[in-house]
Amino acid sequence: AAVHTQIEAMPDVHRFPFDIAVSFDQQGKSANQVADPEQKKAAQQVYQQAMNDRARQAAARSILHALYAPDQLRERLTWFWFNHFNVHQYKANIRVLVGD
Repeated sequence: AAVHTQIEAMPDVHRFPFDIAVSFDQQGKSANQVADPEQKKAAQQVYQQAMNDRARQAAARSILHALYAPDQLRERLTWFWFNHFNVHQYKANIRVLVGD
């Protein structure tokens, strides 16, 4: 339960990206150090879900920004080329920083 509580507080968009990455990294390491296999699996799932949630929040912010931007075509092209030239969001912990 303590693992879940710590991760839920992570998506704070007002924190610096480096601090967020460090916090998630520490959470991932602590999940991997759990001795009981069932608890370890649960802790890892919570950790992965928190990273997925953060990526979804970033995508939602980006979509809303693009929808309400005065130049929507430019926003769509920016998103296309950003995705084209960057690493897939599900590689390692990139999901944590994709919005920042």
